[in-house]
Amino acid sequence: EVTEKRITVLYAANGTEPVIRENLTTENKIGVLSGSQSEKDCKDGKIKAQCFTSNVTNLKNFLNSENETIDYFIMDSQYLGSRAEINGTLVDSWGGYADGEVELIYTDLIRGSIVFLNIFLGLVGIFNYILAIPIVVLSFSVLIYGLQLSLEQRRREIAIHRVIGGTQDGLRKMLTSEVIIVSTVAFIGGYFLSIGIVPDLLSAVGFMDFERNSDLAEYRWNNLGIAALIFTIAATIGIAWYYGRTKAKEFLDQEIEEGVKNNTKQNQPRFWLPLISFIIGGFAALEIWIEDNGGWGPIGEDGIITNFITGGLLNIFAPFLLWIGGAIILGKVGAKGPEILIKIFGRTPLLSDIRRGLTNSTSSDTVNRLSVIMLLTLSIVTLAAIQGYTGTDVDERTASADIGADIQVQFVDPISREEAEIAVRDAIDKVNDNEVKEIKSSTSVGTIYPTTKGSSGIVTTYVVFDNSENTLIWDQQSVPNRDIDGSMAKLSNDGFTAGEGAISLLDLPDGDDEVTNSEFEYKITLEYPEYSFRINPNYMFETYELNITNGSLTQNWTSNLTAGSWIVVNNLDNTTYNLTVESIIGNITQPIAAGNNFTLLLEIPPFVEDILNFNVTIDSDNAEQNRFGFEVQSSEPFLEIDYANSTLRETQIKYLGKHIWIPGISATDTNNAILIGENSHRKLVGDERADAYVSTIWFFELCEQGNEDCKKALSKISGEMGNNEIVFSSKDWASSHEDVETNGGLIFGTQGLLSLQFMISSVAVVASAFVFLSLVLDQRSKELAILQAIGASPNQIRKLVLFEILSIIIVSMTLGVLLGIGVAQTFNGFFFVFGYIFQIFLGNATPIDRELIWPWAEIIIVNISVLIAVIIALVLTTRKVLNANLAMILKGE
Repeated sequence: EVTEKRITVLYAANGTEPVIRENLTTENKIGVLSGSQSEKDCKDGKIKAQCFTSNVTNLKNFLNSENETIDYFIMDSQYLGSRAEINGTLVDSWGGYADGEVELIYTDLIRGSIVFLNIFLGLVGIFNYILAIPIVVLSFSVLIYGLQLSLEQRRREIAIHRVIGGTQDGLRKMLTSEVIIVSTVAFIGGYFLSIGIVPDLLSAVGFMDFERNSDLAEYRWNNLGIAALIFTIAATIGIAWYYGRTKAKEFLDQEIEEGVKNNTKQNQPRFWLPLISFIIGGFAALEIWIEDNGGWGPIGEDGIITNFITGGLLNIFAPFLLWIGGAIILGKVGAKGPEILIKIFGRTPLLSDIRRGLTNSTSSDTVNRLSVIMLLTLSIVTLAAIQGYTGTDVDERTASADIGADIQVQFVDPISREEAEIAVRDAIDKVNDNEVKEIKSSTSVGTIYPTTKGSSGIVTTYVVFDNSENTLIWDQQSVPNRDIDGSMAKLSNDGFTAGEGAISLLDLPDGDDEVTNSEFEYKITLEYPEYSFRINPNYMFETYELNITNGSLTQNWTSNLTAGSWIVVNNLDNTTYNLTVESIIGNITQPIAAGNNFTLLLEIPPFVEDILNFNVTIDSDNAEQNRFGFEVQSSEPFLEIDYANSTLRETQIKYLGKHIWIPGISATDTNNAILIGENSHRKLVGDERADAYVSTIWFFELCEQGNEDCKKALSKISGEMGNNEIVFSSKDWASSHEDVETNGGLIFGTQGLLSLQFMISSVAVVASAFVFLSLVLDQRSKELAILQAIGASPNQIRKLVLFEILSIIIVSMTLGVLLGIGVAQTFNGFFFVFGYIFQIFLGNATPIDRELIWPWAEIIIVNISVLIAVIIALVLTTRKVLNANLAMILKGE
């Protein structure tokens, strides 16, 4: 709040009739009582104020410094305390506050920026936490299933200890202490491994693509905070301890006879809950697939659910519902792998000798757990690989859409293609990189502003020239029907595309299918005027009041000129002063510094009756750069359009469909514009103007931008171009791609998290397949020994085990990959929701859709690794059973 009053008051001297401020004229003698000279604006006139030197408190006679009587005076509010000693009448006041208090409303930009960044970083953190959920759930699933399988091995041992006198407290402490010791050692190893690889994950510039960055070294061995460390310990060691204690209590509560059995009755989990989750997740995957493919049958591109909030919530939760529900439901299917393959191959010679052994298998519960683990891990491997490579592809597409070519150069002034190529060749020669020795191609994107026939509205029109596809990096997403070659060919044959805003403006169909399948051709006619100009006959020169007669028209400057120095010669009427043999000269004896603006340095109005002829001479020795211009002032335009001699060019163009963006041009600009080819451009502007085309922005193709050596060369050439004085800015694909990678493309940190998921899941699926399979086969050792005892040959045992386990693994792997594909599809909706939120914060960017990439090679490698681990586990475990003493196995020792 401001409490100081600053009021300006107007007083009338004693004996003077008061005049209001609006009627005050320059004829009144006005004084100001203030510490400095000032001007007060009384409506239309400026009142020059004199400065009083006398003490305000003793001022009685109202005389100014020239001893003139003052009729009115203006006093500033800081002297209001002396008002009683002034002989005058208060006339008016202005410029103050009625009560002396005012509330200031302001915007704190710094605090607002901090709040914005905190909200934005909070959203990024939420996204990363959500994206990390699958790997966290997988880790706990492996932990719990591993504990369950391993502790099941101790159930019979606990029962035997109870027979020989073991107490419940002692057995409980023994089991829980073992679990705590093992989990603590595992936690310490995992903790140091995790904090040690943080800089490596942060240096991810793509999926499974890391670049060492010394600036990130400070994050290595950066310990967690106390609260986070306690939470992590409670969530890992605590869960292991709780599960071990629960299992120990369960074993101790069992009857001894129940405990020594090979298999016990397990409580079946509720089947309906994962089934509902799986159905909802599957529906969401279908919904997102329909939206990504622009519709399906009678369903439009908006999908089945058109409400944004409902669809957004479904996109966020659907991946996890599909993943968890699908793993449980499909895990039961995977455990039935032997039964499924028996129905297919059971009557073939392949299984004829082991069919009875397969049908009597008793390991369904443990096998079901193994199948669920395989589904969880392989689905995450598939999800991480698909979304990771998709993210890398999106980064590359984003860089291509932003730059448009290998190099985009913006020049200070419009120049021709030849001049632009000369500048780039000069930069290539200076860089002297073997990767780039010449310009492969170059092009520009022109802009004109025609009107549509029958309408006065101007349509922003971009022009792509013939063979521009050799330079510009077009994307299938950006052109109609995803056909780059076809679209370029049709554009050169009087076709055009339109952005979403232009489609609405021109009343054109939006969907590509509607344009392609329709028998009706949508065409518009563009008109482009070519005006001729003539001198306006109503043109009138302005005149000035000052009349110079018999005066010297020579002005000498004896010091360096500065901008703003000028002389005006006015009202030369050719009667009072004869200029026949005279010249108006500015003798500049000092050099004119280059770059200064000498507008109005010499202003010469013309004669009233005759045309003024004069010469201007500039000595080149005293000027670094000669640019001399004239400005003609008039109440009417000097030139006007000569409509009689002007021409109106027009051409008819055919609508091809909607373009999403144009390479190198902002998507916001192209949204409300149309795109035509060179042929249509020539018909509108004429061959002469088209051949003389100049532009400030040019694009160049120099090398294969995906190559690392090419990236380095492009960065060097772009940097060298920036040193050229005719270049305003230069951008290259490599630097733009690196910036997108560093910032994470659509969403920050995604690639590092997906790489982490892929690595952990790949290791987990191989390790779990080996370890859990060994535990499962150990549980079946007695069953296998019985088969061997009743006459099964070693080859039949090996064949039975190999077929049963491989059938479970292969079915589970197939279902896991399919589940991962579905989860990856639903995650596209998840990315859309957060991408939409981030665009609100960061502004609109080029709208790149996340089209899924299918990295089958990486997925196959992981699955082959799993099969190898499984076969090794089978061979080792089966050999152990076959070489063991049957009597010892049957006795359970």
